[in-house]
Amino acid sequence: MPAQSFAPTFLLTRPAAQSARFASQLHQVFAQYDIVISPLFYTQYFAPPLPKGPFDAVIFTSQAGVEAAQRLNAPGLPNKAYCVGPATQSAAQLAGFDAQGTAGDLSDLIGLIQTVAPNERLLYLRGADVTADLDAILDHTLSLVVYQQVEQPLTAEARSLLAGENPVILPVFSKRSARKLCHKLTNLPRGCSIWGAALSAAIAHDLTPLGCEKLVTASNPSNDALIFAISQLIGQSSA
Repeated sequence: MPAQSFAPTFLLTRPAAQSARFASQLHQVFAQYDIVISPLFYTQYFAPPLPKGPFDAVIFTSQAGVEAAQRLNAPGLPNKAYCVGPATQSAAQLAGFDAQGTAGDLSDLIGLIQTVAPNERLLYLRGADVTADLDAILDHTLSLVVYQQVEQPLTAEARSLLAGENPVILPVFSKRSARKLCHKLTNLPRGCSIWGAALSAAIAHDLTPLGCEKLVTASNPSNDALIFAISQLIGQSSA
């Protein structure tokens, strides 16, 4: 007798606004699957004074950085921006920045800046926790902390989902989220199997302790590439 199959459910754990945007994209492709949103963090924004300028451009490594820049509403902020990833670049463009970005990760952006703007004075609008100190890597760059991600517990709906029998598809967008999910989920009652979808190989590596039944990695760090990887995961599971 073939094993009984269960429809998977998506569990999105990015901050609420980012999860809602990704949920909208998922729904266009996977309309038949339920989506549960339970952010691991909420974003707390700061409004510090800008360092003494002028600056030639700003650096954004997240959509939260773009949102923080809009909240600053500072007249001394340059219009040009360098961004990590298509989603951040798109958010910067929508916010009115002349944004240039890479399809790759932070190392790709560093290479771009070192090639096209080695002498520009740059302002990195960043979160309290970052994976790299751009001040030390890039010449003529200053950092300004404009937001932080504050941890919050999983919702009752998410905990119930994880305790159930149906597989849970878990898209993960950062190493910090991967580590936090491993900590949270290994300390919760869990009946489901986890199907992980990582934005990069480094994130997939950090998901290892979670013991995902299936794990796919996006070919590049973009929402579209991650959704394509998820479609392959679901296709393999239904074959």
